[in-house]
Amino acid sequence: MAEATAQTNGAAIAYVVVALGTNDTKVDFANRQAEVAPNLERLILDIKNSPLPALKNARIVLLWPPKQDFRKPTPRNMRGPQCGCRPFKYS
Repeated sequence: MAEATAQTNGAAIAYVVVALGTNDTKVDFANRQAEVAPNLERLILDIKNSPLPALKNARIVLLWPPKQDFRKPTPRNMRGPQCGCRPFKYS
């Protein structure tokens, strides 16, 4: 945060945008999903309680990916004739 505020030359930062990615909710990371909420809370508290003057009145904006429809094809389940795909064969 100090590096980001240094780039503003001391000007106040109006918004801090925190973007959650799809990795935060991926099945591959199911065993680590319990970490997401506490880590997000810690990040938000760090921003809100920052001693840096540029962040004193910053508003926090949270972004997250759209709802996933797990019935739709994904790279993991897009195999075989149901997706119109053929396995790639190396020669």
